[in-house]
Amino acid sequence: MKIGVFDSGIGGLTVLKALTEKYKNDYVYVADLKNSPYGEKTEEQLEKILLDMLDYLVSIKVDVIVIACGTLSSIALKLNISEYKGIKVLNVISAIKYHLDKRKYDNIVLMATLSTITQGNFKRIISNNTENVIDCPCVDFVPLIEGRKASKKEKIEVVQKYLTTDIVEKIQNNSAIILGCTHYPVLLDEIKEISKIDEIILPSNAMIEYIKDNYEFIKDDTLKLQVCTNKETDVFKDFVNTIFNYNKIVKI
Repeated sequence: MKIGVFDSGIGGLTVLKALTEKYKNDYVYVADLKNSPYGEKTEEQLEKILLDMLDYLVSIKVDVIVIACGTLSSIALKLNISEYKGIKVLNVISAIKYHLDKRKYDNIVLMATLSTITQGNFKRIISNNTENVIDCPCVDFVPLIEGRKASKKEKIEVVQKYLTTDIVEKIQNNSAIILGCTHYPVLLDEIKEISKIDEIILPSNAMIEYIKDNYEFIKDDTLKLQVCTNKETDVFKDFVNTIFNYNKIVKI
């Protein structure tokens, strides 16, 4: 089975890593670094990006598409895309929603890009699973993560900028944090340290749970991986090499 996975850059690698560890298949990962970051783009721009990415993956004949990006998952939900030109399309927001449907919280902090928060699709979808959704658009997270040069102190300061004392005090009982952008797990240690709670929902874990219960992949005997990007950067190469010990990135 050939599975296409895509994101604006390194964030989706967290989802890809979880998939490759669970299912041996033929994977193609596409990093749309040319259009990164997505968080500040208009909905019209994001719709075009989403359709262009889907068309590319259809053109290389994948069997399943995984949108490993919270921002474009929100757009896919808006456009009601669960299948595209005959190919099943999975997205991380639907996966997180599936995880949440087994639970009920007093508060959920939705940490996501400004675009995802502004669209409101994510908040609407999870509103039945909590008494209160706390919007937390983390504008500085993706540039910090993509830069990959921040110190521990700098990471803590940026996380504290968004997880304020007021929010942290509010979420100490029966609350959860959703990392609504697949980049954000890179800051998981800092988010745990500041929030002081353990219930942090990761897109990668939710996607594995979602697939396992609903769309069990046919496993191949061997794992194959191809990583592609439309703009080469040293930071992306470093992340891919660190996570997968892989350095044969294809320029598309």
